[in-house]
Amino acid sequence: MLRSVPDRGPQADSPLRWRAVAIGLWLCVFVVVIVLATLRSGPASQTNGREPHFRGRPASYWERAFKTSFDGHGVSYHNHDSLTELLITHGFRHSDDDLHDLIHGDEPERLPILARLLRDPDPKVRRHIAVWLGWMKKAPVEMVPPLIVAAGDSDPEVRAAAVHSLGSVGPEGKDAVPTLLVSLTDEDARVRREAIYALSQIGPNARAGVPQLIELLKSEDREVRKEAAHALGHIGGEEAKTAVPLLAAMIGDKEMNYSDAGWNALNRIDPATLERMKK
Repeated sequence: MLRSVPDRGPQADSPLRWRAVAIGLWLCVFVVVIVLATLRSGPASQTNGREPHFRGRPASYWERAFKTSFDGHGVSYHNHDSLTELLITHGFRHSDDDLHDLIHGDEPERLPILARLLRDPDPKVRRHIAVWLGWMKKAPVEMVPPLIVAAGDSDPEVRAAAVHSLGSVGPEGKDAVPTLLVSLTDEDARVRREAIYALSQIGPNARAGVPQLIELLKSEDREVRKEAAHALGHIGGEEAKTAVPLLAAMIGDKEMNYSDAGWNALNRIDPATLERMKK
Protein backbone atom coordinates (compact mmCIF):
# COMPACT_ATOMS: atom_id res chain seq x y z
CA MET A 1 0.00 0.00 0.00
CA LEU A 2 1.12 3.58 -0.71
CA ARG A 3 1.90 5.67 2.29
CA SER A 4 0.71 9.25 2.35
CA VAL A 5 3.36 11.94 2.93
CA PRO A 6 2.50 14.04 5.93
CA ASP A 7 1.79 17.71 5.17
CA ARG A 8 4.51 19.89 6.80
CA GLY A 9 2.55 23.08 6.41
CA PRO A 10 3.75 26.55 5.26
CA GLN A 11 6.32 26.88 8.07
CA ALA A 12 8.42 24.07 6.57
CA ASP A 13 9.18 26.18 3.45
CA SER A 14 10.14 29.36 5.39
CA PRO A 15 13.89 28.61 5.72
CA LEU A 16 14.09 27.93 1.98
CA ARG A 17 12.30 31.14 1.15
CA TRP A 18 14.55 33.21 3.41
CA ARG A 19 17.62 31.55 1.97
CA ALA A 20 16.45 32.45 -1.55
CA VAL A 21 15.80 36.06 -0.47
CA ALA A 22 19.28 36.29 1.08
CA ILE A 23 20.93 34.94 -2.05
CA GLY A 24 18.97 37.43 -4.16
CA LEU A 25 20.07 40.34 -1.99
CA TRP A 26 23.69 39.26 -2.17
CA LEU A 27 23.44 39.02 -5.96
CA CYS A 28 22.02 42.55 -6.13
CA VAL A 29 24.86 43.90 -3.98
CA PHE A 30 27.39 42.05 -6.14
CA VAL A 31 25.94 43.53 -9.34
CA VAL A 32 25.97 47.07 -7.90
CA VAL A 33 29.61 46.71 -6.84
CA ILE A 34 30.60 45.45 -10.29
CA VAL A 35 28.78 48.34 -12.03
CA LEU A 36 30.44 50.94 -9.79
CA ALA A 37 33.86 49.40 -10.34
CA THR A 38 33.31 49.43 -14.10
CA LEU A 39 32.32 53.08 -14.08
CA ARG A 40 35.42 54.02 -12.11
CA SER A 41 37.82 52.02 -14.22
CA GLY A 42 36.29 52.96 -17.59
CA PRO A 43 37.24 55.92 -19.77
CA ALA A 44 37.22 58.74 -17.25
CA SER A 45 37.72 62.43 -17.54
CA GLN A 46 40.30 64.30 -15.56
CA THR A 47 37.85 64.23 -12.69
CA ASN A 48 37.44 60.41 -12.66
CA GLY A 49 34.08 60.35 -14.38
CA ARG A 50 32.70 63.24 -12.36
CA GLU A 51 31.74 66.49 -14.04
CA PRO A 52 34.72 68.89 -13.88
CA HIS A 53 34.48 71.45 -11.09
CA PHE A 54 36.04 74.86 -10.61
CA ARG A 55 35.88 76.61 -7.24
CA GLY A 56 33.26 74.19 -6.02
CA ARG A 57 30.88 74.53 -8.96
CA PRO A 58 30.41 72.11 -11.90
CA ALA A 59 31.31 72.77 -15.51
CA SER A 60 27.64 73.11 -16.51
CA TYR A 61 27.28 76.01 -14.06
CA TRP A 62 30.26 77.86 -15.54
CA GLU A 63 29.08 77.19 -19.09
CA ARG A 64 25.73 78.82 -18.31
CA ALA A 65 27.41 81.73 -16.52
CA PHE A 66 29.80 82.28 -19.41
CA LYS A 67 26.97 82.40 -21.95
CA THR A 68 24.85 84.65 -19.71
CA SER A 69 27.68 87.18 -19.53
CA PHE A 70 27.72 87.67 -23.30
CA ASP A 71 26.66 91.16 -24.34
CA GLY A 72 26.41 90.39 -28.05
CA HIS A 73 30.06 90.98 -28.81
CA GLY A 74 31.86 89.25 -26.00
CA VAL A 75 31.96 89.05 -22.24
CA SER A 76 31.23 92.36 -20.55
CA TYR A 77 34.43 92.61 -18.54
CA HIS A 78 34.60 96.31 -19.38
CA ASN A 79 31.79 97.01 -16.89
CA HIS A 80 32.35 95.23 -13.58
CA ASP A 81 29.17 96.46 -11.85
CA SER A 82 26.79 95.71 -14.71
CA LEU A 83 28.20 92.21 -15.16
CA THR A 84 27.88 91.41 -11.47
CA GLU A 85 24.28 92.67 -11.51
CA LEU A 86 23.54 90.64 -14.65
CA LEU A 87 24.87 87.44 -13.10
CA ILE A 88 22.92 87.96 -9.86
CA THR A 89 19.73 88.66 -11.84
CA HIS A 90 20.09 85.28 -13.54
CA GLY A 91 20.62 83.45 -10.27
CA PHE A 92 24.40 83.08 -10.30
CA ARG A 93 26.16 83.38 -6.98
CA HIS A 94 29.76 84.09 -7.81
CA SER A 95 31.94 87.09 -8.44
CA ASP A 96 32.71 88.12 -12.00
CA ASP A 97 36.34 87.81 -10.87
CA ASP A 98 35.73 84.05 -10.71
CA LEU A 99 34.56 84.09 -14.31
CA HIS A 100 37.64 86.10 -15.27
CA ASP A 101 39.91 83.64 -13.45
CA LEU A 102 38.24 80.74 -15.24
CA ILE A 103 39.76 82.12 -18.44
CA HIS A 104 42.89 83.90 -17.28
CA GLY A 105 43.77 82.21 -14.00
CA ASP A 106 46.37 79.53 -13.33
CA GLU A 107 44.31 76.90 -11.51
CA PRO A 108 44.54 73.55 -13.37
CA GLU A 109 40.94 72.71 -12.39
CA ARG A 110 39.68 75.20 -14.95
CA LEU A 111 41.28 73.50 -17.96
CA PRO A 112 38.70 70.69 -18.49
CA ILE A 113 35.98 73.35 -18.43
CA LEU A 114 37.78 75.44 -21.05
CA ALA A 115 38.13 72.30 -23.18
CA ARG A 116 34.36 71.76 -22.95
CA LEU A 117 33.71 75.36 -23.97
CA LEU A 118 35.92 74.87 -27.03
CA ARG A 119 33.41 72.18 -28.10
CA ASP A 120 30.33 74.33 -27.43
CA PRO A 121 27.67 74.31 -30.19
CA ASP A 122 27.78 78.12 -30.35
CA PRO A 123 30.70 79.27 -32.56
CA LYS A 124 30.85 82.59 -30.66
CA VAL A 125 31.66 80.71 -27.47
CA ARG A 126 34.30 78.57 -29.17
CA ARG A 127 35.81 81.65 -30.82
CA HIS A 128 36.07 83.70 -27.62
CA ILE A 129 37.62 80.87 -25.63
CA ALA A 130 40.20 80.29 -28.36
CA VAL A 131 40.96 84.02 -28.57
CA TRP A 132 41.41 84.38 -24.82
CA LEU A 133 43.76 81.43 -24.66
CA GLY A 134 45.87 83.22 -27.25
CA TRP A 135 45.94 86.36 -25.13
CA MET A 136 47.70 84.53 -22.35
CA LYS A 137 51.41 85.14 -21.98
CA LYS A 138 51.78 81.38 -22.36
CA ALA A 139 48.83 79.13 -23.08
CA PRO A 140 48.79 75.88 -21.04
CA VAL A 141 50.32 72.88 -22.81
CA GLU A 142 47.37 70.82 -21.54
CA MET A 143 45.15 72.78 -23.93
CA VAL A 144 47.05 71.62 -27.02
CA PRO A 145 44.77 68.59 -27.75
CA PRO A 146 41.48 70.56 -27.61
CA LEU A 147 43.05 73.43 -29.56
CA ILE A 148 44.19 70.99 -32.26
CA VAL A 149 40.56 69.89 -32.60
CA ALA A 150 39.43 73.54 -32.72
CA ALA A 151 42.00 74.23 -35.45
CA GLY A 152 39.81 72.06 -37.70
CA ASP A 153 36.58 73.87 -36.75
CA SER A 154 34.01 74.62 -39.45
CA ASP A 155 34.13 78.32 -38.50
CA PRO A 156 37.22 80.06 -39.96
CA GLU A 157 37.36 82.56 -37.09
CA VAL A 158 37.50 79.71 -34.58
CA ARG A 159 40.22 78.03 -36.64
CA ALA A 160 42.29 81.22 -36.80
CA ALA A 161 41.98 81.85 -33.06
CA ALA A 162 42.82 78.25 -32.19
CA VAL A 163 45.88 78.22 -34.46
CA HIS A 164 47.11 81.48 -32.92
CA SER A 165 46.65 80.02 -29.43
CA LEU A 166 48.68 76.95 -30.36
CA GLY A 167 51.54 79.34 -31.04
CA SER A 168 51.04 80.88 -27.61
CA VAL A 169 51.97 77.53 -26.05
CA GLY A 170 55.51 78.05 -27.37
CA PRO A 171 58.08 75.27 -27.93
CA GLU A 172 56.01 72.85 -25.81
CA GLY A 173 53.32 72.98 -28.50
CA LYS A 174 55.40 70.81 -30.84
CA ASP A 175 52.65 68.16 -31.02
CA ALA A 176 50.57 70.72 -32.93
CA VAL A 177 53.08 71.06 -35.78
CA PRO A 178 51.37 68.52 -38.13
CA THR A 179 48.08 70.38 -37.63
CA LEU A 180 49.76 73.73 -38.29
CA LEU A 181 51.23 72.43 -41.55
CA VAL A 182 47.70 71.64 -42.68
CA SER A 183 46.61 75.13 -41.56
CA LEU A 184 49.27 76.64 -43.86
CA THR A 185 47.09 75.51 -46.76
CA ASP A 186 43.77 76.60 -45.24
CA GLU A 187 41.29 78.29 -47.59
CA ASP A 188 41.14 81.26 -45.21
CA ALA A 189 44.06 83.72 -45.47
CA ARG A 190 43.94 84.64 -41.78
CA VAL A 191 44.25 81.00 -40.75
CA ARG A 192 47.28 80.60 -43.01
CA ARG A 193 48.99 83.64 -41.51
CA GLU A 194 48.24 82.54 -37.96
CA ALA A 195 49.83 79.19 -38.80
CA ILE A 196 53.03 80.96 -39.87
CA TYR A 197 53.02 82.86 -36.58
CA ALA A 198 52.41 79.69 -34.55
CA LEU A 199 55.29 77.85 -36.21
CA SER A 200 57.60 80.78 -35.47
CA GLN A 201 56.63 80.65 -31.78
CA ILE A 202 57.25 76.91 -31.55
CA GLY A 203 60.71 77.57 -32.96
CA PRO A 204 63.25 74.80 -33.63
CA ASN A 205 60.65 72.18 -32.71
CA ALA A 206 58.77 73.21 -35.87
CA ARG A 207 61.53 72.30 -38.36
CA ALA A 208 59.12 70.03 -40.23
CA GLY A 209 57.52 73.23 -41.51
CA VAL A 210 60.69 74.68 -43.08
CA PRO A 211 60.04 73.43 -46.66
CA GLN A 212 56.55 74.94 -46.74
CA LEU A 213 57.78 78.21 -45.23
CA ILE A 214 60.49 78.46 -47.90
CA GLU A 215 57.80 78.07 -50.55
CA LEU A 216 55.89 80.91 -48.92
CA LEU A 217 58.92 83.16 -49.46
CA LYS A 218 57.90 83.01 -53.13
CA SER A 219 54.35 84.20 -52.43
CA GLU A 220 52.98 87.19 -54.31
CA ASP A 221 51.87 88.63 -50.96
CA ARG A 222 54.68 90.68 -49.41
CA GLU A 223 53.22 90.31 -45.91
CA VAL A 224 53.25 86.53 -46.26
CA ARG A 225 56.88 86.62 -47.41
CA LYS A 226 57.81 88.84 -44.47
CA GLU A 227 56.08 86.58 -41.94
CA ALA A 228 57.60 83.45 -43.49
CA ALA A 229 61.07 85.01 -43.19
CA HIS A 230 60.39 85.83 -39.55
CA ALA A 231 59.31 82.23 -38.89
CA LEU A 232 62.33 80.73 -40.66
CA GLY A 233 64.64 82.90 -38.58
CA HIS A 234 63.09 81.61 -35.36
CA ILE A 235 63.12 77.97 -36.48
CA GLY A 236 66.62 77.93 -38.00
CA GLY A 237 68.54 74.72 -38.68
CA GLU A 238 70.44 73.42 -41.70
CA GLU A 239 67.32 73.01 -43.84
CA ALA A 240 66.53 76.70 -43.45
CA LYS A 241 69.81 77.60 -45.21
CA THR A 242 68.09 76.67 -48.46
CA ALA A 243 66.21 79.94 -48.05
CA VAL A 244 69.38 82.09 -47.95
CA PRO A 245 69.12 83.41 -51.56
CA LEU A 246 65.47 84.36 -51.10
CA LEU A 247 66.18 86.05 -47.78
CA ALA A 248 69.17 87.91 -49.22
CA ALA A 249 66.93 89.26 -52.00
CA MET A 250 64.70 90.88 -49.38
CA ILE A 251 67.53 92.96 -47.92
CA GLY A 252 67.75 96.49 -49.24
CA ASP A 253 64.07 96.70 -50.13
CA LYS A 254 62.62 100.21 -49.92
CA GLU A 255 60.20 99.04 -47.21
CA MET A 256 62.27 98.92 -44.06
CA ASN A 257 60.16 96.31 -42.23
CA TYR A 258 60.35 93.99 -45.22
CA SER A 259 64.11 94.43 -45.54
CA ASP A 260 64.61 93.98 -41.81
CA ALA A 261 62.66 90.71 -41.88
CA GLY A 262 65.10 89.30 -44.43
CA TRP A 263 68.12 90.71 -42.58
CA ASN A 264 67.07 89.32 -39.18
CA ALA A 265 66.27 85.88 -40.59
CA LEU A 266 69.56 85.70 -42.46
CA ASN A 267 71.45 86.82 -39.36
CA ARG A 268 69.99 83.88 -37.45
CA ILE A 269 70.28 81.26 -40.18
CA ASP A 270 73.55 82.10 -41.91
CA PRO A 271 75.41 85.05 -40.37
CA ALA A 272 78.51 84.31 -42.46
CA THR A 273 76.61 85.07 -45.67
CA LEU A 274 75.31 88.28 -44.15
CA GLU A 275 78.86 89.36 -43.29
CA ARG A 276 79.99 88.75 -46.85
CA MET A 277 77.10 90.87 -48.12
CA LYS A 278 78.27 93.79 -46.00
CA LYS A 279 81.65 93.91 -47.73
